[in-house]
Amino acid sequence: MPSLAARIESAFDDAVKDAQRAAEFQALMSKADSIRDTVVAGCDKKRKKLSALRKEAKEAQGSGGLSEEEASRLTVRLDEADGALQQARRLRPVTGSLFIRLFLGSVNVKVSHEEDRKKLKEEYNKFKSRTNLLFILIPLSWAANIYLLSDWLSYTHWITVFGHIWLLYYYVTLALRENILRVNGSRIMSWWIVHHYISAAMSIVMLTWPFTSLHEELMPSFTVFFLSQAVVMQFQAFYQRRRHYSLVAQGKASQMDVTNPEGLREYNTTALLVVLVVLLMGTYCFELYLSYSMLHAAIYHPGLQLWRNPMFYKQELQVVFVGAAFAVLAVGNTISLVRTVSDKCVRGSGGAGGGSSRPADAPRPATPEAVADVAAAGSRSPSASPGVRHRSVAKQ
Repeated sequence: MPSLAARIESAFDDAVKDAQRAAEFQALMSKADSIRDTVVAGCDKKRKKLSALRKEAKEAQGSGGLSEEEASRLTVRLDEADGALQQARRLRPVTGSLFIRLFLGSVNVKVSHEEDRKKLKEEYNKFKSRTNLLFILIPLSWAANIYLLSDWLSYTHWITVFGHIWLLYYYVTLALRENILRVNGSRIMSWWIVHHYISAAMSIVMLTWPFTSLHEELMPSFTVFFLSQAVVMQFQAFYQRRRHYSLVAQGKASQMDVTNPEGLREYNTTALLVVLVVLLMGTYCFELYLSYSMLHAAIYHPGLQLWRNPMFYKQELQVVFVGAAFAVLAVGNTISLVRTVSDKCVRGSGGAGGGSSRPADAPRPATPEAVADVAAAGSRSPSASPGVRHRSVAKQ
């Protein structure tokens, strides 16, 4: 057996070699960054040059200096050059949306390494999967609070508050991750990100809503609404995970697509589509009903005085905001669902005659949150915010 000194020397040599490899890696990274900066820096100038050349070719064709065939050939070459520059422009560092900058500052959130981009998507899906159970437990805890705990304990409002604090964390986290995923190539419909902004805002407003008799009136409806959403969400999430693997294998989805987008759009089981559409439309109608109930209460509820001096408001603003937010979410979700189903029907009818009219390599329309995803997004909106104990419902 080697002596202690020999083993220490061997360990030292290994550590030095690792340090050298790390230094080599850092040097390569610096070189890669330098190449990227050089490429990106010249992109704008080259695009302007291509634009000028395109204009010059058009003028030459108009004056007869170029034949139609030659002009067509040159136009194709210019298009190819523009496509190549688009590839280069993808290397440009991106700070993302204002929402990202508010949390992270003006830092580059564009991930260059393919495996790291896939990891972003995987962690996003893991986050949603790990929180699925809570979307059932939270409304169940609210129901227990309404029908059981309130009879035993003198103060149980903290149960509602805790649920909304968690919902606020969830929606902000989801929106932040989706913004970063979008920067890195995921196809996520803008509406669903806005949906999460509104849901987070509703959770904040619900945290400021004082515990009043109106809460007691709204809580049962909100709890039932959120619990039903949670059940639909569980079904939808299970389906989408399975379907996404199939779409990736068929080349109809990329690894960077999150599980919500395009979920049902490639699935031709009419029965499942009809069931999901009916469930979702029922959920959105329920949202409109909650919106009407809250806005009606804002005007006619004896505990509210919407027309008095705003300085004396206690819960009027909360009721109006949450009611209006429910309406916006319901309308936005419905429009998204109709667009998704319409697109599916159009593409389905196109395929019936021998294939869709869209080229196989054409980009898919950015209607993320396919019918199945609409369920997921809808299930998790803070539309549940409205009754103190139903803040979660607000996500719709």
